[in-house]
Amino acid sequence: MRPENLRSAERASAVTFLEADRQSRRVGEPEAEPRSATDSEQWIDRMGHFLTEDPGGCRVAVDEGKSSIVGFAISQNRGRFWYLATYGVLPDRQGTGIGRRLMDAVLAHADGRRGMAPTTSTASPPPTSGRWTSAWQPASTSARRATWPCAA
Repeated sequence: MRPENLRSAERASAVTFLEADRQSRRVGEPEAEPRSATDSEQWIDRMGHFLTEDPGGCRVAVDEGKSSIVGFAISQNRGRFWYLATYGVLPDRQGTGIGRRLMDAVLAHADGRRGMAPTTSTASPPPTSGRWTSAWQPASTSARRATWPCAA
């Protein structure tokens, strides 16, 4: 991933998490709304920090035919720990192995570190939900098969 990919990755993130919010919405909850321009800029700033601090932990999957980002995984190694900030694949590309390839790449970068990751897959978790899982050990990635190219 390069700095010039951040805006496209943010758009992919916004689409991915909006659809996830729509799919997981419960009766009586408000309709999911698109990410605001302010929130989009904040996402770019935050993910730009991870890219600056640990570029090897930031990956995107690109549709070469359209030169567009179809998936992303952003993580950071912090001493003995590895942190997954976010990851996702566009809804119409899910189930094709892109997410697995992205996770293979960032887990390989983790190099056996114990991990911390959000426990929710939506951009706006309910206030009562648990937000973090900590100190889990990533599974070995050696048995996984990669089927989609992943750009550093």
